[in-house]
Amino acid sequence: MRKLVLAVMLLAPATAWTQAPTLDGTWTGTWRTGSGQSGSLVFRLTQAGEAVSGTYDAEGGPAGSLRGVRVRGTLKGERLELTTRDAKRAFEGRLQGDTISGTYWGTRSVKSFYATKAKAR
Repeated sequence: MRKLVLAVMLLAPATAWTQAPTLDGTWTGTWRTGSGQSGSLVFRLTQAGEAVSGTYDAEGGPAGSLRGVRVRGTLKGERLELTTRDAKRAFEGRLQGDTISGTYWGTRSVKSFYATKAKAR
């Protein structure tokens, strides 16, 4: 029995290390323009293979408050691309562990963004 327990303990960490990061969940962060304007950002995303869909909320921008804006896109390796249905807004970023960072193209400006995955409660 001890050999079985030891084998399971040795294999479990290796399995966890080989799992690819997933975007499923809530991501909270900020956006910032080159001129220093900034605001908050929240993504609620789901992932199936490379396909990603969900919504985002943004506060403080020239377009005012945005709530529940639908996005869809892809995650290929670390590269994340999201766009709205009308293609007026888009995100291009990089997923590194529990962090996404990149560029956001809005209707009135280009912004950088940074978000981290909210911990499950």
